[in-house]
Amino acid sequence: MKKLMIFLILFALQCSPPSNFEVIPPIIESPPKENTTITAIAERVKQSESGFILFSETEEILWVRAYVISSDEGGNFYKEIYLQDKTEKAAVGMRILLDKTALYTHYGLGEKIIIRLNGLGAGYHRGVLSIGSYQVDGIASLTETQISSHIIRTDTIEELVPESTPINSIVSQTVGTLIELENVQFGKGEINKTFSGEAFDTFDGERRLVSCDDQKSLFLSTSNYSKFKSVVLDSLSGTISGILTRDYYDNKYILRINSPAQINFLTPRCDLFFEMPFEEETLGKFEKNGWFNFIEKGSVYWKVYEDANSLGQSLQIGAYRSGDKASVCWLITPNIDLSGLNLPQLAFRTSTSFADKIKLEVFYSVNFEGSIAGIKKAKWKRLNGSIASKDEDDLLWIDSGLLALPEKDRVAIAFVYSGSSKSDFDGTFELDDIRILEGQ
Repeated sequence: MKKLMIFLILFALQCSPPSNFEVIPPIIESPPKENTTITAIAERVKQSESGFILFSETEEILWVRAYVISSDEGGNFYKEIYLQDKTEKAAVGMRILLDKTALYTHYGLGEKIIIRLNGLGAGYHRGVLSIGSYQVDGIASLTETQISSHIIRTDTIEELVPESTPINSIVSQTVGTLIELENVQFGKGEINKTFSGEAFDTFDGERRLVSCDDQKSLFLSTSNYSKFKSVVLDSLSGTISGILTRDYYDNKYILRINSPAQINFLTPRCDLFFEMPFEEETLGKFEKNGWFNFIEKGSVYWKVYEDANSLGQSLQIGAYRSGDKASVCWLITPNIDLSGLNLPQLAFRTSTSFADKIKLEVFYSVNFEGSIAGIKKAKWKRLNGSIASKDEDDLLWIDSGLLALPEKDRVAIAFVYSGSSKSDFDGTFELDDIRILEGQ
C-alpha cells in the first residue's frame, strides 16, 4: 500500500502543469525561403477593384516572413494574430484570421513564422490589412486544417522593439504595427476608471490617451473579455506600447495592448493651466457657477450626458423635435486669468450626431463683464479651429487643434450653437475637454 501511495504522488507531480507557461516548441523542418513581403501583399491588394484578392494555387508558390506581435493570453485579442515585417523599425503590419483560440500557446511574441500564401485571400478587413480564407466579399478565418497547411513555425524568437510614434504622426501605413507613445497620460475624465469594466462598456472600453506635448489624443481599446478589464487605469504619465489598429467600424485609429505591463507611467501628470472635462457635473442641464448656458433663441440648451460614445461625461446640444423656428444657445466660460501664460492657447474636442446644416462657432472676448446683459455688449472674436461636421462620421471626436488666444489678463470663451427644428437644421453637437495651455 505504501509503494502504491508513493507511485501516485510521483505520478501527480509529473502530471502537474508548469508554474510558468511556456510556448509549445515548434517541430523544425527545413523552412522554405521567403520570396515576398507584407508590403508586396498590400500593394497587390491595392491593385484590386474589389479590395480583396486570392493568391491562386497555379501561380508561383509565395512564402512571406512575419513576426508575431500580439498575444491572446490576456483576452484582448480573439482568433487573430497581428504580424509585422521586422522586429524593429517595422515598415508594415497585418493580421491573420484564425478559427482557433489560445493562440499564445503556439505563437509566442517575437516568433518568426513563414506563411504560404497560395490558396489564401488578402484584403482590408475593418481597416486592417488581413489574410485568411478568401471570400468573394471579404476575408474569413482559416480552419484548423488550413492553419497547419499554411503556417510554418520556426525556432527564431527575437525581441520586439516598438517604434516611437507621436500621436500627431500616426499614418495608415503603420496600422498593424507595434508602436510606442511617449509622454502621454490618460485624459482627466478617465481617472479612476477601469480598462473596460464600466457599466457603459458594451463590447470594448475606449479610454482616451492624451499627449503632454500637443494635446493630441488616441483611444486605448480594451475588450470586455480581457482578463484585465477591471484593473483601474494608471493616473500618472509616461510611455505605452501597443498595436496601432482601427476600431470595429473602421472610423478611427485605436491602440490595443497585450497586457497592462506595456504601460510604464512613472512621472507626474502634465495637467493643464485650465481644463473642463465635465466629469463632476450633474447629468442634465449644465449649470455651473460662473458659466453661462444662455438661450438667445428657441428652447434648447447645453446638457451633461454620458454614454458609450462620450468622453466620460460630455456636453451635447441639439434642436431635434424642439419646435423651435430658430435655436441659438451660448455656452460661455468664466473670465479666465491668463496672466501666468506667455503664449496662451485653446483646445477642445467636438463630435456630431446626425449632422446637417447646424453650426457650432467659437469666440473669445476680453471685455465680457460676466452677465447676461453683457453677452451682447461684449466684443466677440471668432476662433477658427477644427470642428466636427457632416463630413465626418457620427460620434467621431475631432481635436480642435491649438488656437492662439490674446496675451491679456483675462478672456472668456463662447461656444455658440445655431439650428432649428427643421429636419436639415436639427442635428446635435457634442463638446468636451475645453483646455487652455501654454504654447510652445
